[in-house]
Amino acid sequence: MNCAEMENKLGSYLDGELSGTDRTGVEEHVASCGECRQVLEGLQSQDRNLETAFSTRQEGEEALAERVIAAVHREAAPAAEPGAKIIWFPSLVAAAAGFLVAFLFFEIDWTGEPGRKESEILCRLQVATGAVEVKNVSGDSWNPLATGGEIQPGSWVRTPKTSKCSFTYEDGTEVKLNGDTEARLVDLRKIELKRGQIFTNVSPSEVRFEVRTDQARIEALGTTLDISHLLGEEKRITTLAVLDGAARMGGERVEAGEICRVINGKVESPRRVREMMLLTKWVHSILVLRKGDNPELEKRLNDLLVEIGQTKMEHLYEAEIRAMGDRCALPLARYIESDVSKKSQRRRRKAARILADIATKEYLGNLASLLRDSDPDVRVQMGRGLERVTGTNLGMDKGHWSAFTCNTEDGASKWEKYLGRPELPWGAE
Repeated sequence: MNCAEMENKLGSYLDGELSGTDRTGVEEHVASCGECRQVLEGLQSQDRNLETAFSTRQEGEEALAERVIAAVHREAAPAAEPGAKIIWFPSLVAAAAGFLVAFLFFEIDWTGEPGRKESEILCRLQVATGAVEVKNVSGDSWNPLATGGEIQPGSWVRTPKTSKCSFTYEDGTEVKLNGDTEARLVDLRKIELKRGQIFTNVSPSEVRFEVRTDQARIEALGTTLDISHLLGEEKRITTLAVLDGAARMGGERVEAGEICRVINGKVESPRRVREMMLLTKWVHSILVLRKGDNPELEKRLNDLLVEIGQTKMEHLYEAEIRAMGDRCALPLARYIESDVSKKSQRRRRKAARILADIATKEYLGNLASLLRDSDPDVRVQMGRGLERVTGTNLGMDKGHWSAFTCNTEDGASKWEKYLGRPELPWGAE
């Protein structure tokens, strides 16, 4: 009996529903597996806590049941002939009393639904690059899921090889699925990954966030994780990459910047990697679909720019930024404007060159504003970008912007006035 089988049997074991052979198998496995033993002890502790918490109320309800039975006896007694013996059916009386207790305890309404309902919505499909399918808890077939579609707790979701998607949970947690991925979104803090790859931005909570595959359990508090589970003909490989925070897998603690793998049930030691942005580049096509400000996209761009400044693989990282297209223009402009970028002139100038190459007419105002920059190289790139999109330099060429004596305020104002002309394609409305 393995750990995956144990997960389904522990509840039955605690309830005394297992046969002798199955019960013996559970006990033998728990005796040899510290992880499953810890789970069992946790469940037993929960049972004890629940029993303690409801013991007073249970005693009160048992007393209430006795009073109900006595009341039924008293109300029915006058209907009998004097001296006649009244025959009661214990099961009927117990059922009536039991129903009343259940009514008071569970607050059952007349529709037959418990008064305390769990949320029917776990998360929503935020964006997708292609088809996404869902199979609800009560269903046995896969159905298409539209953007904005709701997911119930316990539902299965899957993507074909050509599609990626992102789900937003009620508590703010985000879970992204790579292509050819199938996972069960159990609840706010638990996912079962059958195959494929997921990326999480987990909202902080006292309850640990858990991802399980058929050979590993990953636990974390608020953190950013990339988890893949590949099923080959000869190998099962579960890989955990931690971008922020920390997590545990197979008894190993994995820190930010480290990856850890489980191969055919055997856990390897965590190791540090420098190319974390490249290992998780599959999320880029999802990030660029989001409208408006996107802090996650901006952070990822900044991280890529930092990697450019710290590694010889700068052209490879630059290619990743360019692959995101014009959606990177605004984050790049804000990066150049920030004090953070001024810590590395080389990195800042590279960001300006990329911005000049990818900016479209929607971002001409950002380029014009950066013409006021104190770095001549940044001004030259902004002038080049403006000329590329508009077809004119307004009489201010590379030599103008590279001169330390140029009047940057006048030049920037001239461009802003030109861009604001209503008759131009990008002009003011």
